[in-house]
Amino acid sequence: MAVEFGEMTTQAPHHSICRAGLFSNATRLKERQAAKIRELQSLLRTEGFCSVDSQAAALGLSRSTTWALLQADHKHSGVSVIILNRMRTTPDLPQRVRQWIEEYVHERLAGAYGHSPNRLRIFEKQLGQEGLGAGAALRALPGS
Repeated sequence: MAVEFGEMTTQAPHHSICRAGLFSNATRLKERQAAKIRELQSLLRTEGFCSVDSQAAALGLSRSTTWALLQADHKHSGVSVIILNRMRTTPDLPQRVRQWIEEYVHERLAGAYGHSPNRLRIFEKQLGQEGLGAGAALRALPGS
């Protein structure tokens, strides 16, 4: 987008150009991801884990990590492979939370949350490195 100032014409910075369609789509996809993470919190409450302390114990995470995760808007990048792996290796993780992890991973790999193809490749590679693999390893989740 060119902007004229008297005799001078300058190019507007890329980040200042608002592409309503792209912006609203990205916002919608990030909101979908935030809703999925809020679903985890609702699931935990349904399972009887109402306090952050009990939710942290159920997920096998620290209290601060659990709090940040369940805010559903931290960094807007979603749940990391490291956090997913910590959660899935928790011995007494409720079955419905295990199912949530599997759904989240499959949806994220399918691009449901607006990540770029490059970020999805990195996520998939990290899944394999952490033993979560996108296919067979997910079916091998303890309790699945």
